Amino acid sequence: MQGRKPIPTAVKELRGNPGHRPLGDREPQPKVGEPPMPSGLSRYAKQAWKRMVPILSTWVCSLSLTATR
Repeated sequence: MQGRKPIPTAVKELRGNPGHRPLGDREPQPKVGEPPMPSGLSRYAKQAWKRMVPILSTWVCSLSLTATR
């Protein structure tokens, strides 16, 4: 794709819509929440998953909040 990268709809909504063009409604939306644990993990991998996923999901949430400012 050549040219500028498209601005996400959430950013357009925050900035306002000065051109009064319709906003994109077909933009993919990220899933909210923690992903399911993959099957086939070893005991140690399961322990690491249970320990790391809550940390990473709060980190991603705070990252997305700071990106919209």
